[in-house]
Amino acid sequence: MYLQLLDSYISLKRAKQEEVQTKQTRYEVGLEKLWSTASQVSEMQEELTALKPRLVVSSQETDALMEKIAAETAEADKVKAVVSADEAKANEEASKVQAIKDEC
Repeated sequence: MYLQLLDSYISLKRAKQEEVQTKQTRYEVGLEKLWSTASQVSEMQEELTALKPRLVVSSQETDALMEKIAAETAEADKVKAVVSADEAKANEEASKVQAIKDEC
């Protein structure tokens, strides 16, 4: 009876040790992943800080380009209006010429 009790105790102790070992391993792996992630986040923050001046410059260049495009679009619209007026006059003249030609 005493030997059975010792065997049961040893079995239970092994099972608990394995359970604790498994939990410890999972804890250590999780902790390692947290450290790794924290390190990666730190590196990314440094990269972001380094790239911030370039972002500001790019943003300013984009704003300047947008203003230039807006000005060119306005100028193109003016030219389009003049061309449309000239086209209308030319079509009117062509109609008159065609009418004279048809009469002859």
